[in-house]
Amino acid sequence: MSKREKEIRSNLPTMNQDQLGAYVRWCLQNMKNLLVVGRPGIGKTDMFKQACRDLKYKFLIAHPAVHNPTHYAGLGWVFQTDDGTPRAEFIPYGFLRELVTTTNERLVLVLDDLGQAVNAVQSAAMQLFLERAINTIPISDTVSFLAATNRREDRAAVGGIIEPLKSRFDGGIIHLQPELDPWCKWAMAHRMPVWLIAYARFKPEVITDWEASADLVNSACPRTLAFVGEAVNDKLPEDMWQSAFSGMIGVGRTAEMLAFYRYAKQIPNPDEIILHPNDAEIPSQPEIQYALTTALAVRSTERNFDAVIKYFDRWFDGGSFADGIPKSEFVLAYFKDAIVRNPALKQTNAYVQWFVKHSDVYI
Repeated sequence: MSKREKEIRSNLPTMNQDQLGAYVRWCLQNMKNLLVVGRPGIGKTDMFKQACRDLKYKFLIAHPAVHNPTHYAGLGWVFQTDDGTPRAEFIPYGFLRELVTTTNERLVLVLDDLGQAVNAVQSAAMQLFLERAINTIPISDTVSFLAATNRREDRAAVGGIIEPLKSRFDGGIIHLQPELDPWCKWAMAHRMPVWLIAYARFKPEVITDWEASADLVNSACPRTLAFVGEAVNDKLPEDMWQSAFSGMIGVGRTAEMLAFYRYAKQIPNPDEIILHPNDAEIPSQPEIQYALTTALAVRSTERNFDAVIKYFDRWFDGGSFADGIPKSEFVLAYFKDAIVRNPALKQTNAYVQWFVKHSDVYI
């Protein structure tokens, strides 16, 4: 984590991906309005979508940056009353029409990139949160609101959030600080390539650190690493990886990542380790160690868990490898990934006995 990220984390209300996911669900269940702040590419909007899917709530995504203040007044319309007298009204239209429709279905309106909206639009949107009305027309009681924005330092054209709008988020303003373990958990669940997850464990700053750039290049972040994983899963030919991945995560990171990939292909056969845990090779190269622990996590089942643990018992003694990396770091990474992949492993005797034996390290 960079010095700047550490300063942000210590001075602002932050949550990691798992913590914020749980809090978003709580806010939705309790009709709280929440604003999430964070750098680009860390999954703010995707987290909102997932929370709505988990709760089976309908959601709409709006982009105030392309609105004007009159959006929030409605469309002017003239009609005749029963006695023939002309009458003018403002009628909500577009996504706002959905908010005033009386229904028992829970609806969540996500205001994405709110900080890019001009102040006049932010002022107009305030009526949604406190008055819960669109130009005096009541918003349905089943509607709640979420919002997301980048930070001003992210070169995302964010001017800020006006003060009276800030105070209308009764769920608060939370800064999302991505962490490695929740990303690896997500990557396992979404079947990202094993070697890519191992690379993130080897270089966690690709998840946790990011700096805005004035250059027209991409940088490594949770979103762009997912692009790499999707390209690999979609069978992008390897002779295109260098150029394509450079466009996704930058030239330097791509060179580093592909060097790691070449090491990862040298791991001992995980199936041979499972068959012969007492004799299988123990690698000494950190890149191979990270790749191997992740590969074993993917292959672990209730039937072979004892064998994998026997293998790790041979290279775990509470000390460090020659490069200074604690041996416990690799083993703990293995357990985290294996349990995410197969939660039933926590119910095995092998799991319980390991953690009793090494409680000084893991508790």
